[in-house]
Amino acid sequence: MTTFARIESGVVVETFEHDSNPSHLFDPAWTWVECPAGTMCHATYDGAKFTNPPSPAPAVAPERPYLTVVTRAQFKLLFTPAEYLAIKACSDPAASYFLDIVEDATATTIDLANELVRAAISHLVAVNLLTAERLAEILRGWPL
Repeated sequence: MTTFARIESGVVVETFEHDSNPSHLFDPAWTWVECPAGTMCHATYDGAKFTNPPSPAPAVAPERPYLTVVTRAQFKLLFTPAEYLAIKACSDPAASYFLDIVEDATATTIDLANELVRAAISHLVAVNLLTAERLAEILRGWPL
């Protein structure tokens, strides 16, 4: 089978596979031209060459929203149990400061955008309690 394109004003409006030129099967005003396999609708035809339209850009999934002001419980759950236990076992004074923030009963929420909170969490990378990748995940916040 050969592929034919119906052309209107230099643009492919449909393609059709047939053993021979299908002009006799359709409206005589329609122009059918043999075209390469894979020719798409909306391709242009300049009288000698077909040019398919560009492929659409792949759809990008929207960024998932995150809360950056989280409850103490949500904040603790941003860490794996192993991470949290390692932080509790660490003797580093800055890690202790971090735990003071987390375990302060008067604080109902923790703002991950707060520079002091971010600095305290970032220090956990310096003392090898978190990786930089985990730090980024934690600072992103609580997924909605």
